[in-house]
Amino acid sequence: MNAKVKGITYALIGGTCWGLSGIVGKLLFDTRGLNAQWLVTARLIIGGLIMLLIAFLQKKEKIFDVWKNKKTACSMLLFAAFGMLACQLTYFLCVQYSLICCPLPILFSLLKNAHHNPLN
Repeated sequence: MNAKVKGITYALIGGTCWGLSGIVGKLLFDTRGLNAQWLVTARLIIGGLIMLLIAFLQKKEKIFDVWKNKKTACSMLLFAAFGMLACQLTYFLCVQYSLICCPLPILFSLLKNAHHNPLN
């Protein structure tokens, strides 16, 4: 499989998983009584463990090298708190407290305007 086909395939799989996450989250909130905090915690822990296992199988003990450098360790912790936790938690809180159709247009409009240059 060439790089272009692989990239398109990964983009389609990633977009499908992201699109289904809000729907499945809303289903869990409404039918199982779960909340956004529990769901995000479970997603991040399970996803992190799977990624660590894959990285360990490929790189062995080198996966912990990121913690040896203070700058990269701080960057990882900041990304975890503000890039992953905050983003997922606010998204799933929006899904939990609204109709499933509400957070998607808001997110799409934010993404659409993220690269817009107001000077043009």
